[in-house]
Amino acid sequence: MRIICGLEDASSYIANRGGIDSIEVPESIKEGIRRIFGSNKSPIDVVAQILEEVKLRGDSAVREFSLRIDGIEQRNVEISAKEMKFAYESLAEGLKDAIKLSSKRISDFAKMSLPKSWYDETLGLGETVVPLERVGIYVPGGTAAYPSTVLMTAVTAKAAGVSEVVMCSPLSNGVESQVTLAAAYVAGVDRLFNIGGAQAIAAMAYGTESIPSVHKICGPGNIFVSLAKKLLFGFVGIDGIFGPTETMVMADENADPRICAADLLAQAEHDILASPVLVTNSEKLADQVKQELRTQLASLERRDIASAAISGQGIVFIVDDLDEATQVANLFAPEHLTLMVNDPWRIKPQIRHAGAVFLGDGSGEVFGDYIAGPSHTIPTHGTARFSSYLGSDQFVKRFPVMFLNESVVSSLIDPTAMLARSEGLTAHARAVEYRKETRNTSRGGK
Repeated sequence: MRIICGLEDASSYIANRGGIDSIEVPESIKEGIRRIFGSNKSPIDVVAQILEEVKLRGDSAVREFSLRIDGIEQRNVEISAKEMKFAYESLAEGLKDAIKLSSKRISDFAKMSLPKSWYDETLGLGETVVPLERVGIYVPGGTAAYPSTVLMTAVTAKAAGVSEVVMCSPLSNGVESQVTLAAAYVAGVDRLFNIGGAQAIAAMAYGTESIPSVHKICGPGNIFVSLAKKLLFGFVGIDGIFGPTETMVMADENADPRICAADLLAQAEHDILASPVLVTNSEKLADQVKQELRTQLASLERRDIASAAISGQGIVFIVDDLDEATQVANLFAPEHLTLMVNDPWRIKPQIRHAGAVFLGDGSGEVFGDYIAGPSHTIPTHGTARFSSYLGSDQFVKRFPVMFLNESVVSSLIDPTAMLARSEGLTAHARAVEYRKETRNTSRGGK
């Protein structure tokens, strides 16, 4: 792991790390592009080609890219509701209970945080909140299965009142995919398609003969999925552009180095591009955590991935005190921030930029991944400075409602006309001035 000492050096490093677009593309991905597409295209050029082909040729393009990229010959890409139910019923009772508990906590949190419609008669103003009609969710697959992402996304959408949830995920025939199907059943996914990558995002955006177009696409994915969402922004609703996962552990001298290391590795094993970060005011703890990382890595099933992430993006920021640690956290704006300090509630009000905050040793980020309640789809790579997690508000839209009674109209006519004429818009001014001549300004009743 890279060691960076002092607030000044930490600030300089963070300022120069760039955004999601600056992430170095691994050589393995470049080689894959050369092998599949026969050229040195950039990932964004590859994605642009896939989007255009799916837009023009629909299902045939989806099948072609699934075969070329994943080596999978797709025939019937839709998974039936019967198959989802069978997968759920085949699970062990303990796993069923865990899925149901996670689903309930996610749903409860989503409903509690859901925006509400409102109206103020005095102002004559209000806001109506309505759920989206059809949402597409993407769930990664391939090297691992993520039933937790199904729950975090689909359950939140359903709790917000979304009428139809369409899900795409590259599913294998293994036991892991059965858990994903079971999660889709519990979450209430309406239609499930066994496709992945940029072609899945394109299919949900444009619609094909088999896959319906949606109004918004949500969920994390690899670099090709993220780029597809980026290129489609504006044509279809997009929840955010998510890069590789990252976690920051803020720890003082009394933190448990074993738990600190375990939390860092929990994110590092996701992806070779993951960013495990420790910020501490204790050099002793930093040394202990580094030793624990070596010890724990040895017994991980995905140690090659975790080791690559730690050596590639792992950082230890050593600062003078926790106030400086808080400044580093706000500058970094991590996806996940765990406060392993004596009094996390003192630090919490100072945190301005983080995707999600976990207070104390017990509130491990791993609970947020699976069962705590809030969605684990969270802004990455500094975008927490201006964006939020995938909450229930992402699955609704809001429009203002105005019913101005006669008294309010009378008080607004002259200033409105004055502003309109200051812009040279005579018709606008007359549209309010003529209302002086009519009395029944409040028709429509409340």
